[in-house]
Amino acid sequence: MTYGGFAQNIIDYVSKPEYSLPVFESGDNHLTEYLADPERVIDRGLSLYIFSREAGRGKTVLAHHIVKQLCTHFARTENYRPKMSFAFQTANAFLDNTLSYQDDELWQSTVYVLDDLGNEKRANKQRREAIAPALQELLQFRRNERLPTIFTSNYSPGALSALYEGRIDSLLEIGVDGVVHGNMFRQIEVGGGEDLRTLNSEWGG
Repeated sequence: MTYGGFAQNIIDYVSKPEYSLPVFESGDNHLTEYLADPERVIDRGLSLYIFSREAGRGKTVLAHHIVKQLCTHFARTENYRPKMSFAFQTANAFLDNTLSYQDDELWQSTVYVLDDLGNEKRANKQRREAIAPALQELLQFRRNERLPTIFTSNYSPGALSALYEGRIDSLLEIGVDGVVHGNMFRQIEVGGGEDLRTLNSEWGG
């Protein structure tokens, strides 16, 4: 996981027995189904859109937890599959590579997490115009190859649709009702009253 860009400190955190899942507003049944059958996830390219309406609700940590569970499953001798790869990338890094024409191939990994979708810096016209076509290419490739994808975002599906002017709705399976629900994607909304970014300070308080 660390080779693919996942944060070691978060991996360590989700590996602790005291790690608990965030508060779910909806979609916890999708998470249960996802983690119950990793073989099906990989074979069918099952994918998740994890969002919250506020920052600091544990979306990135949850994505680490999910991938850690998948890695643990496929690390067992009886489940091992050769050439599997797991990658994590922020939306900003993905866009930077797109604009610099650097094909890092992370988004072609077996399991891919794109973190903070919608929060990439859009300070100029070039960046604003580049992200939607890049996401279209990413989604089309991963759908065609049936590769599991996990997005995290502070945007609800409806808000994300408005942000990108509907240009990725069909590929991300955002319905007219503003819900991600289709052949490959399901949505999970996390909530809760505490900002999880403040709960695990190295200062101990």
